[in-house]
Parts: sequence; C-alpha cells; structure tokens
Amino acid sequence: MDLRSDLPLTAAVPSTPSTSGPGSAWRQAGDRVPAWLAQRGNLKAWLPAALALALAVFVGVSVWQARQARQMHDLAADFSVESRELAMRLQERMTAYRQILRGTRSLWTVQGVLSREEWWRHVAHLMLQTDFPGVRGLGFMPFVAREHQERHVGRMQRNGYPDYQLKAASSEGSLAPVARLAPETSANLELLGTDLASMPALRDAMRISAERGVTRLSAPVMLRHGPGERQHVLMLQAVFEPGSAPDRGAPFGWVFALFDTTDLIAATLGTLPPNLRLRVQAGRDGADATTIFDSHPAGLALRSDREPLKTTAPLSIDGQDWLLVFEGFPRAYTHLSPLSGELLAILVICGLFGLSVVLATQSRLGALRLRRLSAELEASNQRYLFLATHDALTRVANRALFHERLSAALSRSGRHARCFGLIYIDLDHFKQANDRFGHEVGDLLLVEATQRMQTLLRDTDLLARRGGDEFVVLLDELAESADAGAVAARICAELARPFTLQGHEVRISGSLGVAVYPRDGGDAEALIAVADRRMYAVKKAGRNAWAASDV
Repeated sequence: MDLRSDLPLTAAVPSTPSTSGPGSAWRQAGDRVPAWLAQRGNLKAWLPAALALALAVFVGVSVWQARQARQMHDLAADFSVESRELAMRLQERMTAYRQILRGTRSLWTVQGVLSREEWWRHVAHLMLQTDFPGVRGLGFMPFVAREHQERHVGRMQRNGYPDYQLKAASSEGSLAPVARLAPETSANLELLGTDLASMPALRDAMRISAERGVTRLSAPVMLRHGPGERQHVLMLQAVFEPGSAPDRGAPFGWVFALFDTTDLIAATLGTLPPNLRLRVQAGRDGADATTIFDSHPAGLALRSDREPLKTTAPLSIDGQDWLLVFEGFPRAYTHLSPLSGELLAILVICGLFGLSVVLATQSRLGALRLRRLSAELEASNQRYLFLATHDALTRVANRALFHERLSAALSRSGRHARCFGLIYIDLDHFKQANDRFGHEVGDLLLVEATQRMQTLLRDTDLLARRGGDEFVVLLDELAESADAGAVAARICAELARPFTLQGHEVRISGSLGVAVYPRDGGDAEALIAVADRRMYAVKKAGRNAWAASDV
C-alpha cells in the first residue's frame, strides 16, 4: 500500500462514489476489516502462523549470518594457505642460492685462486640470470691483511683489472675487498675494490661464517649499485685453505651472492595480484624491524568499509629473521554485503528456508575439506622433509644429513675439546646373498641389519647409509677414544648372527673401520678417509672384524 502524501486518501481503499466525503470512506474501510477477519476466524487462529513466520525470518537471518561467518573463516583459511605457499617459495629459492654458494666455495677451496676468465666462465655456466633471477652477481672477496693491501692491489692490476683500487676501506683491522663479481656489468665493475668489511652488518656476517663454517645471510645494507644506492643483502660463505677447518685461523676469503632485496623478492614471487599486499621485514617484529620490500607502498586502494585480511609468515634464513606480512581482499570478500543477507532473508520468508540450510551444510563441508587438505599438505611437507634427509629403504639418515651432523659435531667438539667417533661399515657377502635369494630378500636384509645396528646406539648417535651395503655411524661426545672400538665390536658381533628372512637363513658379517676425532683427523674428509682405509684393511685381512688403528 502506497501512503505517499501526494496521493489522495481515497486511493487507499477503493470504494463506490460517495457524496459523503473522505470521512465516510474511512468508516466504510473500518467496517470491512472486522468482517474480513470474521470470515477467516479470530485473531488467535492467526497467532501460530505469525509465530511460524517470525521463526522463519529469525532462522533465515541467523543461518545467513552464520554462513557469512563461516565464509569469512574459509576465506581467511584460503588466504593463510596461499600466503604460506608464497613463503615456502621464497624459502626454496634461498635454499637453491645456498647450494650454488657452497658449490662455488668448493671450487675456490680446490683450485685456490681463480683467474678473471675462469671465474667468468664458472658464473656463466650457472646461468644466474635465467635460472636464478633476483641475484645481481656472484663474487669473491679475499682476506687481506692491512700491511698487504698494496701487494693485493698490484696483483689485481696485473691480473686483468688495470684500474683496480681499494674503495671505502676501513681505517682499522683487515680488509675484505671485492676482487671478483660476475657477470661483469658496469654496476658490478663499480663495486670492485669496495671493502665490504667496513660495513658492520657485513662484517658480523663474515665473522660468523668464518667461525662456524656456515652460510650466512647479512642484514640489509645500502650499496651503490648502478644509478644510486639501493638496499641489498649478501649471502656469504667463508673459504678456507684445503684441509683447514673453521676453528683453525683466518679464512682465505669469502664467496658471496649479491641480492637487490626488491628484485630478489619480486623475481621469486612473481607478479602479485592487485588485491594482495606483501611486506617483508628484516629483523624481529617490532620497532627494530626494517621493511625491505613492499608490493604496495601506498596501501591497498580497495573497499574502505572492510578491513583487509592479514596473516604473517616468519622465515629464518641463514641467521637472519624475516617476517612476511600479507594483507589483502579476496575477491569473494569484497562482494560480501549486508544487502545480500536481507535478500536471502526475504527468500527464506518466501519458502526457501531449506535452501539456506543446504548452503550452510555445503559451507561446513567446505571447511572440513579445507582442514583435510591442510592436514594432507602438512603431512606431505613432513614426508618431503624426511625423504630429503633419510634413506627411502632403511629409513636411516642419508649422506646429506650425515654430513650436516658431522659438521656440527666437528664445530661442537672443537669448541669444547671433546672427542667423537666415526665407524665405517661394509656388509660382507651381501652381494652373494642378494644374488642367491633375490632383491626382495636383499632389501629385507638391509632393513633388519639396520635395525640391529640401531639398537646398539644411543639416541645422540647417528646411523647413516652411504649407498649400497655401506653404512657409517657417528658416535657423538665419547668419554674416551676406546669407547668407539667397543661399539664397533658389538656391531660386528650382531651382524655375524644369522638372519631369517622369508624362510631363508642368511649369513653375512661386517668389516668395520673406526676413526676418532681429533686423534685421527681434524676435518670430515680426513676422518672419513681414515675410517674407510681401516675398513678396507679389515676386508683384505679376512673380514668379519673391526680396526681402530692402522696396522
């Protein structure tokens, strides 16, 4: 009924023409209402219908509000999953850079000093610009004592850099000037000779890398690279003379990867959608955090009536704490409106209450599916991490994890003057058993032999498979050197006991070589070589024995 003031009152209730005026029309309408109710029963008869209608409206509005809340929860969960995927992508890219740096460190360690042409060919072979976008250059800076800086400059000028000079050198302490930086763009060539040790943030990273023998990421620093100064970070790895260890004197130098922070993150994550803002902060969250990347410095210019969804993802990369802050408006989020709730309530009142129940059920099922997918993703990540560090058949550590733990044991034992042991194990007659009974029995034999050895070790020890029928045991923090031989003797006796596999009695034995730090070597290569040599001496002498010294 339209009751606008510009319409005549007689339009409210149609009536026959009357000469009595407007008052007569209203009286006639008042007489008709009781008659209409009398034809359809009294007012109490309509009360249940009114209550049902009110309940339908209440339930419809309540269900829609619950659905909006669930939808917001699902959107927030989707947003969080998408953000974690971007964070993992950045973590994987930094891991790839770390492997490149370690390989480059090995090249300097083996070859000593690389010429300008050799360095250029090495970097060109890596194809940084195509396979690893975001890295500005791969370089080397030698450790230069202050009294030898003139000799260093002369050597660089004779080796292909006639204009080489030291720049921004520190007034005290030793120097670490940039001596190689490829690809040799004009911006990279300008950095040659710059003493990076003069910058406190880089000096700290260089010191820790040298002391611990690990890859280290520096805090953000401002470097003039190209047209002007921009924010950069360096990933550094100390280089030592062949056969030396991090706890033995100063390093030979450092290899490093140079990153422009903006280019690094943009190249890793690609083009972000316009409704997603990413800020990367270096340092712990708080007043001391430094923003090194912001995809939308001016903010998100979208709906002002809703707060953006926000989630964070902390990253720890080679000693540096980064915090990824994601803000955004998912597309469905920008379309949520109270008007939609009113429309659905009207539809529910008109008989579509059941539809709202179905939609709410679908939303709950969607949330359950999302949680299940999140759980599956987490389980998949755990499996990936396990398979990356363990042998797929025997479930013990692989080479990568063993060398990582061995490096940690070397650093720890060197600092605290403790000893640890290394046992190199080769299974005797395994090939004959594998050929005689088949590969399936051979696999079972490896698994049970591994389990037997594992029961003889402490929780702090590590059993690893190096490949085939060869294993190695790391005995951490021994009370005395003779303890390593006692463990080797027990392993040798355990392996000599018969194995019963699929109804077959299988007999093998073990040849074991023992090395003890620091008695038999001060680094990983020396210890492994000694244990391997003693193991082969046992095999030549008749097998099924162990040796802790050279005969």
